[in-house]
Amino acid sequence: MERVLVKICGLMRPEDARAAADAGADLVGFVFVPGTPRALDPEAVSWIGGVSGVETVGVFRDQPLEWILELRRALDLDWVQVHGSEPEAYVDRLGPRLLRRVPLTDPVDWPFVRNLGRHPRRPRQDVYQQEEAPLQMGIWPYSMPQPAA
Repeated sequence: MERVLVKICGLMRPEDARAAADAGADLVGFVFVPGTPRALDPEAVSWIGGVSGVETVGVFRDQPLEWILELRRALDLDWVQVHGSEPEAYVDRLGPRLLRRVPLTDPVDWPFVRNLGRHPRRPRQDVYQQEEAPLQMGIWPYSMPQPAA
């Protein structure tokens, strides 16, 4: 059985990141999407680079690639998670430690989902999100059962 990867997202304070790490989280997420309830000010979160015992994830949506790369470097983020309609060109530049939201629509675009796993620099996981229930999210391994093509 594959191990479940646990990510606690939307953290806003160092003590919350520490509590998540102490509770056994694998990843802690920090939102850098302006106008969202848990958006952080990149100028005020230098403490993220000092988070230990857990890997850090910066969450972005439809932001310029160069800004994402600069923030990843400045905050020493372990992962980048994109939640918008970022073009495939972002994949090569962001590298293998990338999580990508894939909307689950009816019907699911399984050829698109399968293709994600074929990219040589793509990580083993993508984030799948149901459009009707945006808070119900999970990390699904590519090996999960999928309908036949």
